[in-house]
Amino acid sequence: MTVNSFHKTFIVLILVISAYSYAEDFEHKVVSHAEAHSTVNLKDTLVISQPDVVYTLFVQTSRQILKEAYARIGIKIKFETLPAERSLDLANKGVTDGELARISGLQNEYPNLIQVPVSIAPNRVFAYSKKHNFSVTGWQSLKPYKIDFIFGSKFLEQKSKGFQATKVKSDYQGLQKLSAGRSDLYVGLFGIKCSINKHNFTDIKMLTPALDEMSMYHYMHKRHKHIADKLTVVLKQMKQNGEMELMQEQAKQEFLRKCG
Repeated sequence: MTVNSFHKTFIVLILVISAYSYAEDFEHKVVSHAEAHSTVNLKDTLVISQPDVVYTLFVQTSRQILKEAYARIGIKIKFETLPAERSLDLANKGVTDGELARISGLQNEYPNLIQVPVSIAPNRVFAYSKKHNFSVTGWQSLKPYKIDFIFGSKFLEQKSKGFQATKVKSDYQGLQKLSAGRSDLYVGLFGIKCSINKHNFTDIKMLTPALDEMSMYHYMHKRHKHIADKLTVVLKQMKQNGEMELMQEQAKQEFLRKCG
């Protein structure tokens, strides 16, 4: 073998070894988005996903109560607003650390989520209409009508099975359809009154009494079971000593003030 051939062979060998070492190092450093997110959160701040229902009392109430409860166990949290269905999905996958507040029992559909067993906010559902005006007497009183509700609301999906029901992407879209006469009723939360005022849907009214009421619960990804256990103790204390009820009332008054 000539000197030049030896040099070329040696250089190629070095390049192959370097490439292999780089690939191996890169492979060790690459982690999933959820894993990277989780590592940061455990050292710093937990990220709680929440549905993008903008004008909603239970969201405002739940945020205030959870901020206080987490602070008492020495953990900072921040909230990430996402489409309702995606919010739950990312919490279940561990991309976020938990879900703000939903109805009870969703761990059956989202097995990676743990329900913190203390309700943190009440939530009421109403029917909204432009051309109809009647006293609401439960879900069956809505069955003759074409109704819309927001995509990702598990409670409304369950309750409206067998109805002439369509899902919309946002409360605003639902109100637009209602105002244009393309649906009979829009089913949503109490806070939709705020959206009606904000967007000047003066032809839409809220039917009474409330269609339904449910309690809302916080969910955490199962990797945080030890945190969920501590949070349960704190939330029970806040409920027993009356702090939670006081915070719920304060959130309600602030919400109504902003809603105008």
